[in-house]
Amino acid sequence: LTRYFKEDVMTWVNRPPCVNPNCKGNEDGKQMESQGTRGPVTEEEKAGRASRVEVYKCKQCETEATFPRYNSPRTLFQTRRGRCGEFANLFGTYCRALGFDTRYILDFTDHVWIEVWSHRTRRWICADSCEGVIDEPGMYEKGWGKKLNYAIGATKDSVVDV
Repeated sequence: LTRYFKEDVMTWVNRPPCVNPNCKGNEDGKQMESQGTRGPVTEEEKAGRASRVEVYKCKQCETEATFPRYNSPRTLFQTRRGRCGEFANLFGTYCRALGFDTRYILDFTDHVWIEVWSHRTRRWICADSCEGVIDEPGMYEKGWGKKLNYAIGATKDSVVDV
C-alpha cells in the first residue's frame, strides 16, 4: 500500500510550477524562488484547512504562485500533491478507511509519517508513504543520515513519546 500510494496516488512537490501558461520550461518548479509564507486567506485555502501557504515567484516571468499546505483529507485527495505532512495525512486516512489503527508520528527534526498497529506482532509498524516502505524505522538515521532528536506519536486517543 505504501508503494502504491507513493507511485500512483501522491506527487511530491518541492516547489510549485509556474502558473503562467506562457512561461516555458518551468513545469518542475526549479525556477520558483521562495518569497516566504502566509496564513490561509482564500476560501479554498481555508476550506482545505491549510496550516500555512508558501508563496513563490518565478525567476523567468515574475509570476507569483502559492503552495497551500493542506490538512483536509478531502482536499488532499483532490490535489494529490505535497510533502511528508500531506502524504502522512492522506495515507493515514487510507489506512483508517481500511480498518487499521494508525498513529501519526512527528519527528521534530522535520519529518512525519504513519505507523500502523499490527495485531499479529502486537506492535506499531512504520509505514512511510513518502518512501513507499513498511517496517524500516532505521532508514531515517541509517539511510538518510538524519539524527532524530525527539518524536511523538498521536492516535485518536493519546499522545506518546516514541
